Amino acid sequence: METCYTIYSYIEGIDGKEALPLLLEEEQYNLGIEAGNELSKMHLYPAPSSRRS
Repeated sequence: METCYTIYSYIEGIDGKEALPLLLEEEQYNLGIEAGNELSKMHLYPAPSSRRS
């Protein structure tokens, strides 16, 4: 069985929930586009057939 792990380090800063309202609407939109682009890259990798989706 192949397993994948991701380990994240804690990055100090302001939580996105607090930071987004402080940005201009256009900046919020652009960050949303960037996040969507990164998410679509993740969806290029198929899940193992042994995993339920």
